[in-house]
Amino acid sequence: MKINVLLEDQGTGGAGFRYMFATFLKQAVPILENPTLNEMSERIMRIGDDWRNISYFAAKIGKTRDLGADKIKELSELIRKQGDAEKAFFTDLKKVY
Repeated sequence: MKINVLLEDQGTGGAGFRYMFATFLKQAVPILENPTLNEMSERIMRIGDDWRNISYFAAKIGKTRDLGADKIKELSELIRKQGDAEKAFFTDLKKVY
């Protein structure tokens, strides 16, 4: 399985889910009367952008067959960093309510 397919289409919904969730948070602002959700919406949108960039990076590695240890290490560090960003996001979101 190609990792970019996993990052975009499967797993936890890829970057697309983050964009959909950002829209949900924006729509919740007037209903819940909580402007902090606007900031959270922008934040998860940036996380989605970062996942998309990671997916592009992974696809580029596969296309060029540049599977050297340095590229794999760089990809794993990007994914780990992104996981940390998501954990921080959801931890902060939980504090909103």
